[in-house]
Amino acid sequence: SRLVREHGIKVVLTGEGADEMFAGYDLFREGKVRRFWGHQPSSTRRARLLERLYPYLTRSPVHQQAIARQFFGHDIRAHDAPGFAHDTRWRTTSA
Repeated sequence: SRLVREHGIKVVLTGEGADEMFAGYDLFREGKVRRFWGHQPSSTRRARLLERLYPYLTRSPVHQQAIARQFFGHDIRAHDAPGFAHDTRWRTTSA
């Protein structure tokens, strides 16, 4: 800590919070895809970008387009709302 101050370093990033800071979680990438999709909600190509995020989930709704569009497309026009990236998780956990 003293060495950091002596070198004039004002901020030190550690692993704590780094994912949130640099959007490392799939959740934040998902939010970016959903925002992009939200600008053209009727686009089927934009919705398919979700398949690139979750190809490893064999039971993922992404593998069934109708379910994926319903799940990830819920309230898609609200893509500018605060917390939009977290909306899908908040909805499922609140149920």
